Amino acid sequence: FANLQDVGSFETNEEVTPFYNSMKENTIKGYTYVSVFGGQTANTEYEFLTGDSKAFLPKGSTPYQLYIKEYMPSLTGNLALDGYQGMLALHPYMATGYNRISVYEKLGFSDFITMDQFHDPGLVRGFISDESDFDRVIKEYEKCKEQSDAPFYLFNVTMQNHSSYTTDFANLPKTISITSEGKSNAAAERYLNLIHLSDQAFEKLIGYFEKQDDPTVIVMFGDHEPGLSDSFYENIMGKKLDELSNKESMELYKTPFFIWANFDIEEEYIDKISINYLHSLMIDRIGLEKTGYNKFLLDMHEQIPVITGNGYFGADGKFYKTENQASPYYDYIKKYSIIEYNHLFDTKHRNSFFEYSK
Repeated sequence: FANLQDVGSFETNEEVTPFYNSMKENTIKGYTYVSVFGGQTANTEYEFLTGDSKAFLPKGSTPYQLYIKEYMPSLTGNLALDGYQGMLALHPYMATGYNRISVYEKLGFSDFITMDQFHDPGLVRGFISDESDFDRVIKEYEKCKEQSDAPFYLFNVTMQNHSSYTTDFANLPKTISITSEGKSNAAAERYLNLIHLSDQAFEKLIGYFEKQDDPTVIVMFGDHEPGLSDSFYENIMGKKLDELSNKESMELYKTPFFIWANFDIEEEYIDKISINYLHSLMIDRIGLEKTGYNKFLLDMHEQIPVITGNGYFGADGKFYKTENQASPYYDYIKKYSIIEYNHLFDTKHRNSFFEYSK
C-alpha cells in the first residue's frame, strides 16, 4: 500500500484513496519508511513486530529465513503476556512464504491462518481480496469474543495488491486513470485501482469496529512501494534513478500508515517515522504498557526519526549512512546496533528489557 502521487507528481481522474485521505478523528497518520522496495514483505514485518532495524544486517538478508531460530520477544509475545487472546497471524496466501509458518510461532503467535482456511473467498485478479480478508478479521474477532472477554490481537498481511501489474483482469475495475500528459502507464493504473479497492475495504472494516463497544485500535502500514518499471518512477520523479541522491532515493521507501481508534486519542500527523518505531508509537499513544525497548525506541525516534537499511535521517533533517562515524548521531546508532545484536543473536544473554515483566 503506497501513495505513488507522493513519490512523484501526476494527476488522476479521481481520488485514489478518498477514505484514507478523509481520516482525521481519533487518527494518527503519516509516512513510515521501510528498508525494501518492490518486494521482501517479511523484512518490513520483522522491523514492525520486533522493533529491530535492517540497518545492521547484510543487504538482501531476510531475518525470517536466516536468523530467527528460537523464541524472540516481540509485540506479539508481549501482548500475550498482557492477557490478549487470539494471537493470530493472517495471510491469505500460501503458508510457506518467507518461512512464516516457523517464524510466527517463535514470535508468539498461536495460530497462522492462510489461504487454505478460506472458503470461497472473493478474488481480485487471482488473489484473495482485501474485502474478504477483512471479513475474516471480523469473523475471528467475533469468534474469540464469544469465548472470552479478553482483548483480541491479530496481525494481518494482505495479498490483494501483490505484483505483478502487467495484465488486465475482468475482476479488477478500471476506475482510476492517470490524466497528466505523458505520464500514463497501464501497470501503474492497475496498481492505483487495486489501492482504490483497498481504500473501500478499509472504510468497511473501520465502519464495523467504530460500532463495537470494545475499545479497538487498527494499525495499517504499507510494506513497500510497488514493483513498477524504472521508467515509470523516473518519469514521475523527473530524474534517472541512478542519478538520485541518497536522500532523494528515500522517497522510494516510504509508505502511508494510520493508527485509528474507536475511542478518543489525540489526532496527529507524522511526516517521518520508520517502521521499526511504529509499534512503540502505537503502544505509547494508546496507553499500553511499554517495555524498556519501547522506551529506548521512542527516545531514539526523537533524535533519529527514520532509520532503515538504506541509512537514516537525523533530527537535523540531514541524511546519513549508518556507518558514518562522523555523524552527530553515531553514538546512538552504535548503541542501537548493540541492543539489536543482543535481541536477535545473543539469545543466551538477552536483556530482560525486551519483554513485559512476567
